[in-house]
Amino acid sequence: MTAILIFVVLGFSQKSFSYNYLLLPFGSDGAVFRTALVSDPTSDFSVYYNPSFKFHSKLATFASSYLVGSSYGGILFSPAKDITAGVLFFSDGGQDEVNYEGIKIGTYSSTYLSLFASTPLPYTHRIGERVLVSGVTGKLLYQSIADRKSLAVAIDGGIYLPFNSRVKIGASVRNIGIEIKHFYEKNYFPPPVISIGGLVKLSEKLVFLLAGGLELNYGFIFDAGIRLSPVRMFQISAGYSLKGRELNTGANLDILNGLAGGFIFKVKDLKVSYSIMPMGELGLTHYVGIVYR
Repeated sequence: MTAILIFVVLGFSQKSFSYNYLLLPFGSDGAVFRTALVSDPTSDFSVYYNPSFKFHSKLATFASSYLVGSSYGGILFSPAKDITAGVLFFSDGGQDEVNYEGIKIGTYSSTYLSLFASTPLPYTHRIGERVLVSGVTGKLLYQSIADRKSLAVAIDGGIYLPFNSRVKIGASVRNIGIEIKHFYEKNYFPPPVISIGGLVKLSEKLVFLLAGGLELNYGFIFDAGIRLSPVRMFQISAGYSLKGRELNTGANLDILNGLAGGFIFKVKDLKVSYSIMPMGELGLTHYVGIVYR
């Protein structure tokens, strides 16, 4: 029953191939802030949410102990100046295959993969004293369920406008694409996401982020969070996502749905991060990230 709930939440089934793994949080920061990272150029994982940002590290990677034995994670690196390449992968580890009478006839596995590359665009636009930066991402998307496979291409676009040293604005449109090889005769599309958000630096140690937008196959989304840096080597963060309400089951644990928290510990050129995201009766999801600068 738990496995069924997970795949309903993610939109995975043998009758629904909509590339919804692209909506999973990317990175340990992404688990806490989600689309609110659209306005945060300091996060090592924010280029996934807004391609107008530059990737300032050599390597950033994360893995999640997702539910029911699923493997899930991603990598970011810079193969050339102003180019960020990355991978997002998800594998369910195997599911029971049943016939129309509900009788088990075997098992099957599923693999979901996104290969992408991002770059800021070479031109900028001035709004008074401010500089508006834009960027674009190209994606190759792959899905394999049992013996069936599909392939799609998609693009992201993003803009970033720093108003001053304390207020930043960002926006992006993600997953605009089309399937070029599909499971059956019907053509499915990646799930578009439109988001706009802001970052407010409340003090040298405290930052607030929020974003709103639309997932066209889901509805209105809202993400917010706060990051505190009490000392230079350590950060703690907490966030809330409105999408957590989709996990409501009427149980006492529903109050935690949508909440997330984490910390980052820095040692010279290495950063280690950990985040935790409650998912109601489905349990806790853990994220571990490592960044090398």
